Amino acid sequence: MRATVALAALTAAAALVLAGCGSAPDKHAAAKASGSAKPSASASRSKPASPSPAPTRSGGPRSLLAVSEAPIDLSEAQQPPADAVVQYWTRYGTAVSTRDLKGSGLAEVVTSKTGVAGTGKLVDALAAKNQRYQGKLVVNIRSVGMGGDTATVDACIDQSRSRLTDADGNKVDEPGKQNILPIAHTLVHEHGHWLVDRIQQGGFTC
Repeated sequence: MRATVALAALTAAAALVLAGCGSAPDKHAAAKASGSAKPSASASRSKPASPSPAPTRSGGPRSLLAVSEAPIDLSEAQQPPADAVVQYWTRYGTAVSTRDLKGSGLAEVVTSKTGVAGTGKLVDALAAKNQRYQGKLVVNIRSVGMGGDTATVDACIDQSRSRLTDADGNKVDEPGKQNILPIAHTLVHEHGHWLVDRIQQGGFTC
C-alpha cells in the first residue's frame, strides 16, 4: 500500500468490504420505494447542518476529522436511516483520524455480516506510516428510499476539506484524490436500530 493514500481510496476500499468485496449478493437490497428526499411539506422538516454526535462509547477517542451534515428536508420515517449514515461516517472519521478502530465504535453501526475488518486494515496501514486524517467531511444526503425494514441512502461525501498528515502534522500529498464521492448506502433495521449493511461508490452523480 502506498505511503500516501487518498481518503477516496480508503472509502472505496471500505466500500468493497461492506459490499462483500464487490461480488457477494446483497440479501438485504432495498427498492427505492420513496426515493425522493423531499416528501410533501406537511410530512417533512428541515434539519440544519450541525456536527454529528460523537460516538456513544464512553471514553472514546476524540476525532480529528469532524463530520457534519448538510441541511435537507426529510420525513420522520426517512430521518433515522439518514442519521445512521451520518453516524457511520462520524465513526469512520474517528477510526482513520485516531487510528483506534475499537474506540471509534464503528462496529456498533454496521451489521454483523458486514464487520469492520477492511477498515481495520486501513487503520493499521495508517498507523504503520504514522499518518492520520484531519479536517472535515460533509455528508450531503441526496435521497432516502424506504422499503420496510430496509432503506437506501444516496449521499455525496465532500472530503475537500480533509487532509492526510504525517507524524509532525504536515500535509501529505494525495495524488488522484477525489474531492466529492457519490456513495450509495443500504441499511437494515435490526434490534431497534438502523445499521449500515452495504456501501457502494458510484451509481449516481454529485
